[in-house]
Order: sequence, then C-alpha cells, then structure tokens
Amino acid sequence: MDTINGLYLDVKTASKRAMILSVDDQGMVSVPTSQRKVAFNQLEISPRINDSTRFITLPNGLLFETNDNELVDRLADRFPHKPNNFLITPSLIIRLVILVLVLLLSWAGIRFGIPSASYNAAMMVSPETLVQQGKAALEGFDEEYFEPSGLSEERQSELQSLFHELVPDEGGMYDFRLHLRSSQTLGANAFAMPSGDIVLTDELVALAANDHEIRSVLLHELAHVELRHGTQSLIQTSALVLAVVVFTGDITSVNALLLATPALLLNSGYSRRFEEEADQFSLDHMSLMNIDPIYFAQMMAKLKESHGEKDEETSKYWSSHPSSDDRIEKFEKASEDFNRLK
Repeated sequence: MDTINGLYLDVKTASKRAMILSVDDQGMVSVPTSQRKVAFNQLEISPRINDSTRFITLPNGLLFETNDNELVDRLADRFPHKPNNFLITPSLIIRLVILVLVLLLSWAGIRFGIPSASYNAAMMVSPETLVQQGKAALEGFDEEYFEPSGLSEERQSELQSLFHELVPDEGGMYDFRLHLRSSQTLGANAFAMPSGDIVLTDELVALAANDHEIRSVLLHELAHVELRHGTQSLIQTSALVLAVVVFTGDITSVNALLLATPALLLNSGYSRRFEEEADQFSLDHMSLMNIDPIYFAQMMAKLKESHGEKDEETSKYWSSHPSSDDRIEKFEKASEDFNRLK
C-alpha cells in the first residue's frame, strides 16, 4: 500500500489540515473524510510543473495538495486514467439545443436583422444630412485623388446632357449632379455620393466604346443613390449607433456619424447585395429605355481588365465595384432575352 502525504482545505474552519491518502494494490484510494473508496484513475490530478505543488480533486469536491510528485507520477503510470465514454444526457441535449438556437439567432440577426435595420435607419436620414455628407466626401476625393477633367467642353456638355436624360425630372430629395474628373490613381471609375453627386472619370469615358456603355454605368451609380447604399454601408460599420436607432428610434446619432466620417465613405465598399440591387436597377431602366443590356456587360469586362492590371493600393478602391464573371453573365443573358423579344 502507498500513502500520499499532503494537506486539504477544511471548509468548516477555512484552514488547511494534514491528510494521508492511502492507495492499495488494486488502485483503490481511501479518503479519511469519506466512507467509500474511489479508484485512483478516477481522481482529477493537476499536471506536474517541476517540483511545484500538485492538486488532486477528491470525490466529495475537496481539494488535496501534495508535494509528493514522484509517488503521484508512479501511481499515475501504474493506474492510468481510462477514457470516459461520451454519454448523451438530458442536460447535454438541452445545452446543445440552446447553443444551436443562439447560433441560428446570431446568423439571422447578421443575415436579415442588420441589413433591415440599416436600411430603415438610412431612410430616416434627413435630406440635409445627405447633402452635407455627400459634399464632404466629394471634397475629400478632390483633395486626394482627383484632378480637373481634361475632356473638351463639347464632350463635357454632351455627357452632362446624357446624365440629365437619366435623372428623373423631379430630383426629389437628391441633388443629382454629374462631376467629371481625372484620376491616375483610381483610373477608369465612377462613384456615387449620398447627396446625388455622381463622379465619372475621364479614364472611364475613354474606355467606353459608346455612350450606351456610359449610360449603363451611370444608371448603376444612380441606383446606389436611390437605394442609399453608401449611407447603409456607413451605418453598418457602427453596431452601437445601429442599436441606438433600433431601440430608441432616435436618428440623431446616425446624422452625427455620417457627418463626422466622410473618410469612411471614401474607402467603404458595397456589399454583394448592394451591387446586385444596383445591377438590377440598371438592368430594369435599360429595358425601359430600350437599351441592350450587353453594353453594361461589355463595360464591366473592360473595367475588369483595366483594373486587373492596377497595383494593390489602387485595387482597393475598385473593390467597391467588383466585376465578377457572374454579373457579366447575367447581363449577357439579359441581352439574349432582349434581342429575342425585339
């Protein structure tokens, strides 16, 4: 029989008292504070760290500590722990069900709750705030990335006329304006500000084979304004602000966020859902205007090729308008349907 000398915590007196654990040849441990024996390989034993104190949890929940590390190691080798069979108990099932419910609710909140809440919050933003937000973002672009357009006055006038043909007669709350700029950094690109300010670069104009391709891009950008995608993107970056709006209905915090963070608008991209919505908007309006959807597919393919050659610093700006093969294919298919029905 082996004996392990150590101390245990007496909960009645809140003090440590000496104790001896006796281990017989069958590996059964006699505990002075308990009437029954327990198998050594069922005890919870802390791992050994040099010669520091080891802790053994007894069946009655008491903690036993010992410095007799050599003996404990020998007994652990002689009576190794047996793997416990995994038992499915009612309490385990309940915990698993709760875990699954929490995961499902979290997924639903991210998939449906946040987009819905951000959309409602974006639609509550005042027109004045949209104008201020858009103007501040445009100023940021002009200071860092843009140069005045190098297009001839005649070409600029043509593009302005083209743009006004696409804009509703009544602009409503949006101050729709087309701004022509040049940018070696951003290359062929177009941007929509929440205010209704649309920026079109000379490089994109040069890339287009005809005005229909430019129209398709402008319609896409107009959709981002009408659906307030830029504002929704900014709101989604602040979970705290979104929570305040959801629970209080107070839009003041959103207005403060939008006015204080125009830089976020410069670097924030649109989600896949936003791009799909803008694509559908463009497709619907091209159909109403009797414009073949193939022009948008052709423009996207050109932009994809153009920005595929840019460096990493430049590509992050293009990431807000990803040109995927799936999106191009969608407009190609729509073009087939368009021509079949003519």
